[in-house]
Amino acid sequence: MDNRVLNLPDVYDYEKHPASVTECDGGIYRSELEAIWAIFFKKVVYSLEYEPEENPFYGWLPEFAVRVRETDPQAVWCEVKPLYFKIFPRAIADKILKAEGDNDNDLIVAILGIEVPVLLDNLPSLGWISLRKRGEKRKWHPFSVGCVHSISYHWKASEQLVKGRKLKTVNESLVPAFMPGKEDISAKLAGRKIPPGRLCATRRINPFD
Repeated sequence: MDNRVLNLPDVYDYEKHPASVTECDGGIYRSELEAIWAIFFKKVVYSLEYEPEENPFYGWLPEFAVRVRETDPQAVWCEVKPLYFKIFPRAIADKILKAEGDNDNDLIVAILGIEVPVLLDNLPSLGWISLRKRGEKRKWHPFSVGCVHSISYHWKASEQLVKGRKLKTVNESLVPAFMPGKEDISAKLAGRKIPPGRLCATRRINPFD
């Protein structure tokens, strides 16, 4: 992982690409990118909450709280930024860390960008994910995914829905699935041991199973 400091304008120019309020699929979002992530999450997770007012952070409002399945003991708190992840987004990671206070915690947080999947540490991923805070540090890992073609299809379908385009239908048997990266994320969420590399094959998929 690249630990160099990321200044947001180095990767994405907010003046040339300002956020614009976007209404789509019954929801109103602060930007087109957030709308795309919302539609994408609706396809692949059990539930999501946009800009959750009830959250454990100080001075940081996550874009999404995502529960992959109904039985998950906690949400994944997601920050969305229009970034290509050319280097690790240290400035954003530090902002999240400062919003957590001084105590250790087991909150799961993720930083998501403008492309899915994105190659991080040679793994196709949604972005970066961290499973816990210890002291003043967090370890970040690629939020890795399996079934890349299916994940890519759902992302493109979400983009095109938000942007008002039509996408040719594909075989309904395509089932998206995720897999843990360097750590067994599924065991962390579910509170139980799960064989590494196990994939879920249900319509409402579980990214951590």
